[in-house]
Amino acid sequence: MMLRKRTAPVLGMVLLLGCCAGLPRLEATQITWASNALAVNLQSNGAALDEGFVFFLGSFAPGFTPAAGNISQWAARWNTLEATAYNSTTRRFAESTDYAVNPAGFPTGTRGYIWGTNGRCGAGEWILLTNPAWTFPAGSSGPGAPTLTWSASQGSEVILGALDEGGVHLRTASTGSAMPAALAPAAWRGLSFSAAELLDPGVSGWEADPDGDGASNLMEYATGTSPKSASLRASPWAAAAAGGTRLEVSLARDCRSQALWLPQESSTLSGWIPAAADIMREPATAAGFRLAIPLSLGANRFVRFKFALP
Repeated sequence: MMLRKRTAPVLGMVLLLGCCAGLPRLEATQITWASNALAVNLQSNGAALDEGFVFFLGSFAPGFTPAAGNISQWAARWNTLEATAYNSTTRRFAESTDYAVNPAGFPTGTRGYIWGTNGRCGAGEWILLTNPAWTFPAGSSGPGAPTLTWSASQGSEVILGALDEGGVHLRTASTGSAMPAALAPAAWRGLSFSAAELLDPGVSGWEADPDGDGASNLMEYATGTSPKSASLRASPWAAAAAGGTRLEVSLARDCRSQALWLPQESSTLSGWIPAAADIMREPATAAGFRLAIPLSLGANRFVRFKFALP
């Protein structure tokens, strides 16, 4: 049996619009949202928050009130305005969001939330904060445009997790198999690469492999690993099932990713086709994406994971 990592061809374009030096800078509505620097931030098991955590600024659909008892419904009712990665060196998240016109889903007066998640399937760790004063202002530009600061320490309503308790600034809560907010492909690339790197398809293109670990950027996005750290490469594992009736192959999966997993098979390592029905798939387990291949004598069967964007 052979497992080969492949990605689907992806075409993209990045446009940067700039202005000439010397012209006045136009101000837009700005929301700066951040947590305390060099703070103690822990998961529910006492482990420190790591680079796998992403924090989202956004809101929920009108009429929906998030609570600890309805966490399974959050992702379907969530709207992301911006996302930012947790920095384990500064031990904080920090971002500034600007808009001149209210984005879709964020009309003036909509309640704002800060939602932090990891991407582990079946082992979710989340924190959700808000404040009655966190309402999205009207978009505007020019002198006098509003500037707001939404600090995590101002989160007067902690729907999930804990804030500033026992010397811990942020403490996430375990959510089991509940699905977190989606991290769109473009948002992931923006968090993973600098502005200059986004212009270089050899670094940030979906088929590129900047850390040389054999996993393309698309695979790194699908599995929740860093495209710049070979030590964090996604590693498939295989083990024979009880009774020796099948071989199970599993690969970690980031539940925030929108990448498509396409299991394929071949008898000759060419002419790949979708995996047959007797190859079981399990795309949303704690272990990740799992294939179970029946073991039998006779013709060779090779399988591989292929990834694509929706």
